[in-house]
Amino acid sequence: MRKEAQEKGSGFLYQQLLKVDKKYARKISPSDLRRIIRALEVYKLSKIPFSKCEKKAEGLAQNYPLYVFGLNLERDTLYERINKRTEKMFTEGAIEEVERLLKLNLSQTAQKIIGIKEIGAFLEGKISLREAKEMMKKNTRNFAKRQLTWFRRKKYINWLEREKENTAQTAKAILKEAGLFKK
Repeated sequence: MRKEAQEKGSGFLYQQLLKVDKKYARKISPSDLRRIIRALEVYKLSKIPFSKCEKKAEGLAQNYPLYVFGLNLERDTLYERINKRTEKMFTEGAIEEVERLLKLNLSQTAQKIIGIKEIGAFLEGKISLREAKEMMKKNTRNFAKRQLTWFRRKKYINWLEREKENTAQTAKAILKEAGLFKK
């Protein structure tokens, strides 16, 4: 299927997925080749659409009242922390670590880890160290933004403003209101 995608494009496989499992196809991006192939493989082997194979999550929430809290940071603060952390990673040996990793046979997923591509390009002489750092910062900020978008869709998360409130007190108040915190 990977070879087919290289020859005909991921859109071709996505169209195949739409024919056998519209429900799952609509949940994923037409360019998400890994998930498209996984769903098509499941269908070809089992003749069952992948969307029907997805099982309902069972976990703590089935047996206990579960409260999830998310800490919201001002975007400028978040980005400043990302930038500082990236700089610290470079001073603590990120280049040497990536050099060692690139000698291994990394999976396609591992090759996409933030830092591998950017530092790898620097090691190959394609970009400067400054450019590698800036690319890594930018890609990390973009990833953080995507994560926040994903988490914000989760209705069960109680979002607390990290810089505007005493988050421990607010969480305690929410739990008290739910009758879960006695003190």
